[in-house]
Amino acid sequence: AVGSGILVLAASAASAAALSPTSTSLLMGGVVGSAVLSFATISGAHFNPAITCAQTVGGTLPRSDWLPYIASQIAGASAAALTIAPLLPPAGLPPPPAHFFAEVAVTALLFSACLAIGDGVEAGAVSRRGSAGLVGVLISALGLAFGSTNAALNPAMSAAPRIAAIVLSGGGTAALS
Repeated sequence: AVGSGILVLAASAASAAALSPTSTSLLMGGVVGSAVLSFATISGAHFNPAITCAQTVGGTLPRSDWLPYIASQIAGASAAALTIAPLLPPAGLPPPPAHFFAEVAVTALLFSACLAIGDGVEAGAVSRRGSAGLVGVLISALGLAFGSTNAALNPAMSAAPRIAAIVLSGGGTAALS
């Protein structure tokens, strides 16, 4: 929950500061790398429901952990969005990803690369600390290469602002229009 929240806070700050896509990609890579390094021993650095689902289907995450992990990821991201929303200028609800299928493809690429990094750790070719840095560089590279999709790569981060808008509007769906 905390890791997903940190990612939403960083993305919100980048948006509020009107950072360039390049700066945002580099910021998010650094934040993700730092979060992985900080939380890997606590939660396995699970911040992304898409990766959690893929690991469950692939058998590397027990099925009993699937729902609590995803609920925690969405709750943490939503709590961060609710916390930061009153501090930011009203920007309205962010648009849904314009390139949904590109997001799915890039997220699959992220997952495949994370598996390769994990294999490198298991084989002793990459240190655990080094793997966090590689994940950060990977996020930056994907953001730079696929900036046209906004490279959210994380359904919890995409859903959180929408959940916050609904809550802050008193529960009405008018916030979504």
